[in-house]
Amino acid sequence: NDPDAIFTFPGEAPIACGDLEDNGEQALIDDDFCSTLPALTAIACDCQPVNIPVTETPVFVVPSAAPIQATEEPTQDVEVCSVCGEGKEVNNPDAIFAFPGEAPIKCGELEDKGEQGLLDDEFCSILPAVASIVCDCQPVEGCSICGEGKEVNDPDAIFTFPGEAPIACGDLEDNGEQALIDDDFCSTLPALTAIACDCQPVNIPVTETPVFVVPSAAPIQATEEPTQDVEVCSVCGEGKEVNNPDAIFAFPGEAPIKCGELEDKGEQGLLDDEFCSILPAVASIVCDCQPVEGCSICGEGKEVNDPDAIF
Repeated sequence: NDPDAIFTFPGEAPIACGDLEDNGEQALIDDDFCSTLPALTAIACDCQPVNIPVTETPVFVVPSAAPIQATEEPTQDVEVCSVCGEGKEVNNPDAIFAFPGEAPIKCGELEDKGEQGLLDDEFCSILPAVASIVCDCQPVEGCSICGEGKEVNDPDAIFTFPGEAPIACGDLEDNGEQALIDDDFCSTLPALTAIACDCQPVNIPVTETPVFVVPSAAPIQATEEPTQDVEVCSVCGEGKEVNNPDAIFAFPGEAPIKCGELEDKGEQGLLDDEFCSILPAVASIVCDCQPVEGCSICGEGKEVNDPDAIF
């Protein structure tokens, strides 16, 4: 409806809407690109139904006729979206994305607005197609649950972690590759999955010896007597102790054990060193680890004489 309006597309020369329409009718536009044009030209070219009186309402309705700056606060009607599409992210945040009728914006800022729910749903649905090249969209990097250069050798084995539902090692590995696992948690997984999922070096013949070597392939029940190779360790880490000795700690591939008993085994040097090094991270919440030494609110050698007084 506005043939003189200028249509701009990332990487292409600006063109009048009327000329663009003529090019389409003459089959001078690539089919795949043309299929995305209706959503892009609706506002910029004021597209209207043929032979129907023109109204003041554009076909492509957005909250403020400015999809990139749609709103400053997310609403229930605006869903969080990914500029690059599911499983991908912007790899060039400083690249400039220009959309017809909108002010240019950095890809990183556009991605932030999408994650904050500040983009119109209809506009967001076309973004992966139009922003992919300009913003250099790339698959989100996942993580290896076994560690770099290793993979799960027993995908059907069940991995259990305190507070989480049991999951097959193969499914856990898939989740890691799809970046569905929190980075901080994923960084602790190689030590936890090594035995439970039988992690092995990629493309190297499997041997009978597990990668994560423990004295008896059972870290909690490693040995009945301390040895020179096994150091005494704290289940909760230096300066902390178990505050809930009756809580049950479950470790992949091991029989559940009370936190108090686990702490005793650590103090007696009955836990494998490598296993012990990861215990503070995995046992802290379950066993309610707390600092060992408390403090006196009155100072050394003194105590409260009026316990009912309000401080």
